[in-house]
Amino acid sequence: MINMADLVVIAVLLLGIGLGAALGAIRMVLSLLSSFAAVVAAFFVQPILLPLLNRYTSLYDTLLKLILRNVDLAAVAEKLTDPSAAPAGPEISPQILALLGKKLGRTGVLENARMQIGQNLAGIAMQILSFFIGFVLILILFALISRLLSGVARLPIIRQLNKAVGAVLGGIFSVLLMWLGMLFLNYWFSTGQHLEILILIRQSVAAKYLYQYNFLVYYLLLVQ
Repeated sequence: MINMADLVVIAVLLLGIGLGAALGAIRMVLSLLSSFAAVVAAFFVQPILLPLLNRYTSLYDTLLKLILRNVDLAAVAEKLTDPSAAPAGPEISPQILALLGKKLGRTGVLENARMQIGQNLAGIAMQILSFFIGFVLILILFALISRLLSGVARLPIIRQLNKAVGAVLGGIFSVLLMWLGMLFLNYWFSTGQHLEILILIRQSVAAKYLYQYNFLVYYLLLVQ
């Protein structure tokens, strides 16, 4: 049954298509290229930004406190050491468990593993924040370039084709943005916050697939 999460997905998709039709193919191609380039570049910029955030902000400590207060770390540790154990909780996705398993390795000492899990979850949240900052900075740079080149789209002979292709690219662009949003939510849920949104997404028709099959999450797992 369609719920609010699906309506948000539909609204974002329609907004992207409408924006693409209004801007045209040339500007949407540039927007898509800049978005994909920003995603790739953000993975390289992230290791530079992460130490700066850790040094000059208290975000890590704040996130660690949230995790220690809201997440059942003992259940997570048990799930890591015994895959047949009960689920770790709705806030910890299978991708996060896999990532924690890679970071921590197998351990049978649950008491010691709890704090390590909390610290690693906070570190993951910091990774996503630094990733988004890098993404936004690169995206701003490409947006400036897009403005300079958009004058070509005003030629009458290519105006209609430009709008039609732009609508298609706008839809693709909106899906990419939703994947980025789902990437953020995936890690935010790991802090135990706003789980009512997670429940809404899992009960949706379309939004749950964007959440479950996010190539950005799998890429993060590959590079860890």
